[in-house]
Amino acid sequence: MLVVLGGFLPPDLSVRPPDAEPVLFPKVIPWHLGHDGEVVKPAGLSGSLDMEAELALVIGRKTRSVTAEQGWDSIFGFTVYNDFTAAEFLPARDFYTAKSMDTLGSCGPWITTDLDRERIEAGIEIIGRVNGEQRQRGTTKRYKFDPGEIVAHASRFVTLLPGDIISLGTPPPAAPVLPGEVCEAEVEGIGVLRNHVA
Repeated sequence: MLVVLGGFLPPDLSVRPPDAEPVLFPKVIPWHLGHDGEVVKPAGLSGSLDMEAELALVIGRKTRSVTAEQGWDSIFGFTVYNDFTAAEFLPARDFYTAKSMDTLGSCGPWITTDLDRERIEAGIEIIGRVNGEQRQRGTTKRYKFDPGEIVAHASRFVTLLPGDIISLGTPPPAAPVLPGEVCEAEVEGIGVLRNHVA
C-alpha cells in the first residue's frame, strides 16, 4: 500500500503552492488489522507510538499513467485507515521502519462505494479518538491533492492493481497512544474503525 505524506494543507495556507507535487511512500506490512484488531507496540521502542486517522481509497482496476480525471474512475471505493507510526524514526525520515512494523496498520470496517467526488471535495470529517477523547479532527476540504490527483501521480511510476490501498493523509497532529488504550478512527459517511493497543 501507499501513504500520502503531509496530505493536509498547513493551517496557515488555504491553497497549495503552485509547484507542489504529492509525496507518497510505501507501507510494507504483511497484513492489515481489521475492526477491533490488536495493535502491538513493538518491543524496544523508546519513542511514542502514534495513531493517525485517515481516509483511504481502494483501487478497482489496473491503472497506469492516467490523468487525474481518469484517476477518479480507477477508484473502487473508500475505507477508514488507522495508520500507526513508530515516531522515533521520523527525524531521520526513515518512513519504512516507522510505518512498516507488524500490526501498525488497520483498515475497515468496510469499503463504501457511496462517497463521490463532490462529497469529498465539499469536505467530509475525519476524527481520531483515544479512549473516547477526540485527538484529531479535519476535513477532506483541506486536502492538498484530491484522490484522483493522487492516483494519477502514483500511476506515473507504478502499475496500480485492484485491491491496492492508498491512504490519503491524516489531520495534524498525530495522537500518541499507550498500551491498554483504545483508538478510534472515524470518517463521515463510512463509520468507525476501532483498535486496541497492547
